[in-house]
Amino acid sequence: MKYKYLKVTKDQPLTIGEKYRPVAKVKTREEAMEYFEELVQYNMEVSDHSQEQAIDIEKQNIGYYAGYYDRETMQRIHKLFLTSHPIFGEKSPTPTEAFEKGKELGSKKVKKSKTRKSKKSKMKKSGNKK
Repeated sequence: MKYKYLKVTKDQPLTIGEKYRPVAKVKTREEAMEYFEELVQYNMEVSDHSQEQAIDIEKQNIGYYAGYYDRETMQRIHKLFLTSHPIFGEKSPTPTEAFEKGKELGSKKVKKSKTRKSKKSKMKKSGNKK
């Protein structure tokens, strides 16, 4: 595929910044849809994702990346690309709120990881393998 927006080279995959930094410059819905289509296509070309998976991934990534901009830019990106932040939605959290949410999500992953390790350990001791 020939890309209009993405600067794709054959030898080097795009960085996160190269993929998502340009979304802040998009000004119209039409431009957003064209750019989004390129992101989805690129995602499918460099992975084994289905179109549905690529769409979901790109929406979440745009929504997340938009959170690094000021509130006005973030809201414009969310509106043009029909997305929102995957954790905070349309809200712009304070640094404290973002930190606390990160701690909360991180502790859930740690608990989940410990539960998995505990189950694997019990299975090994009993001689059962999954």
